[in-house]
Amino acid sequence: MKYSILAPAKINLFLDVTKKRPDGYHEITSVMQAVSLFDEIVIDVTEGDKTEIFLNGSEPSLKWDETNLVYKACKLFIEEAKIEGYRFDIYVEKKIPACAGMAGGSTDAASTLLRLNMIFGDFFGLEKLCELGARLGADVPFCIRGGTCLCEGVGEKITPLESLFGAHIVCAIGSSSVSTPVAFSLLDEKFGTNPGKSASIEAFLANVKKRDLRAIGASLFNKFESVIASENPEIQKIKCILLKNGALGALMSGSGPSVFGIFDNETDQKNAFFALQKEKIKAFLCNSL
Repeated sequence: MKYSILAPAKINLFLDVTKKRPDGYHEITSVMQAVSLFDEIVIDVTEGDKTEIFLNGSEPSLKWDETNLVYKACKLFIEEAKIEGYRFDIYVEKKIPACAGMAGGSTDAASTLLRLNMIFGDFFGLEKLCELGARLGADVPFCIRGGTCLCEGVGEKITPLESLFGAHIVCAIGSSSVSTPVAFSLLDEKFGTNPGKSASIEAFLANVKKRDLRAIGASLFNKFESVIASENPEIQKIKCILLKNGALGALMSGSGPSVFGIFDNETDQKNAFFALQKEKIKAFLCNSL
């Protein structure tokens, strides 16, 4: 039987990197937000003589093999649930740009865990699913929960926040990207391995609690911008277009090259979208979930 699930992208409304741990991982303080830009995952489960996983997808530039996070998520679920005698055929229809700071791979892995868990009768609770997700990647636990969340530690400590559901957003994708490991190393070079807080998360959380979009837009923060955006004129150009067309705030998400703008009305949102299209910049209309 075939089952499908939509996997939403995420953006970072706030992202501070506070220190590098002895194990090499970096601790963060981030407010993550799910948005209505989706990949679709179709899972066909059939009984068979042995347990097998077959994965394919619509994006030819990605590897659809055992190194893919979706494959790893399926394999991990099978092992933890001790499932035997099933064939899993999985297809991923990609809409979220790859390697863009929008958790495309992480949300696909998270949605795979969620759908497999449903298929097999809610085998695991939410906390266990998040624990499994953390083994796959720092953003996966948030993608399992969705909505608006404060994420701390390496991303595994999650606190759900007041919902920002329905805010108007434009996401645009620049043409050049910096990998997350390289972005972290650039921060280490500039700030050292124990820089501490760079912006007030307390003030930002107060704005989220009040659902004050104007205040949220004015206090968006991403520490990666200090080492990436300043060297990337395209990111600066996208931010300028968004702000010029009514965005309450604009920010690079993750380590880029995605940039988003938040709007309090649909008219400005669409005007910004068309302005980006006019400049031949890939952009998406979406809302917060």
